[in-house]
Amino acid sequence: PERWSSFTEYRNAKLQYFSDGGYSWEVTEEDYQSALQKLQAENMLTILLDNWDNSTQKLGAWIGDDHAFEMPEEPANTHKHSYVPTEEERQQISELLSYDIRLYDALAEAEKARAG
Repeated sequence: PERWSSFTEYRNAKLQYFSDGGYSWEVTEEDYQSALQKLQAENMLTILLDNWDNSTQKLGAWIGDDHAFEMPEEPANTHKHSYVPTEEERQQISELLSYDIRLYDALAEAEKARAG
């Protein structure tokens, strides 16, 4: 049997396409279009976190139970959230998440158009 000197070595060998920074292969426009098509399919429910209350109502309606996801009021977040990323860190995250951001924006636009 194969022997690994550490879990990290095992993980890297078995899951070569993952890295600490996310995926380690280049995502193409074809990948983006494929993901967008799947996310916009008739059997796919898109829930946007920007409007959580409306999203839970939408989920309830989708499963046929309008009251399934009635949520109590959220408690205030007690964490200070004092960390402010540098401009370089913001740029790195924007680059890493560029396709995710594009997908979210496209789905949000489609949702907005459907809502009229």
